[in-house]
Amino acid sequence: MESVNFPQSVVVQVDYSMSLKEMLYATGIEAMMGYVNAVHFPLEKHAGIDEFKIKFREYNTAMSGEAILQEMQKSKKTPVKIGQFIALCMVLIKLDEPIKVACLGTIWHHEGGIRAVVSFINDGSRSQFVIRWVNEYWDSDYRFPYIEA
Repeated sequence: MESVNFPQSVVVQVDYSMSLKEMLYATGIEAMMGYVNAVHFPLEKHAGIDEFKIKFREYNTAMSGEAILQEMQKSKKTPVKIGQFIALCMVLIKLDEPIKVACLGTIWHHEGGIRAVVSFINDGSRSQFVIRWVNEYWDSDYRFPYIEA
C-alpha cells in the first residue's frame, strides 16, 4: 500500500506524565478499552516529555508477526512501544487516507501463551485501536513503526 501522502518518518512527542488511559482519551480514537489498558500494555518508563523519530517498515507479502519481529531484530529496528504508538496515531489520524499500523514493541502475554498487540486502523470513515494476535498473518497493507537502534 504505497501512498503519496504517507510520510517516510514522523517525529512525535510523548508526554509520560500522562497515564495510558489519559493518552488514549486524548486521541479521541475509539479503543477496545476493556483490553487496551495499562495492565495488558504497560506504558514504558520515562520522565517528562520525550521526542522520537519514527520510521515505517512495510512488507510486500502477508507475514506472521513472529517473522516480522525476527526481521526487525536482525535489521536493528526497534518496534515502537505503546506510548510512542499512541503519539504516532495522533499524527496519522490527520492523514486523509486509509491506514493500518501495528505496535509490535509492547506485547500482551495473554493466558495460554497467546501474545497480542495493539493496531490502529483508519478506514476513512472511522479510526480505532484493535487487538491482534502476534502469531497471525498480517496483510501487506500494514505498516510497522520502528525506531532505529
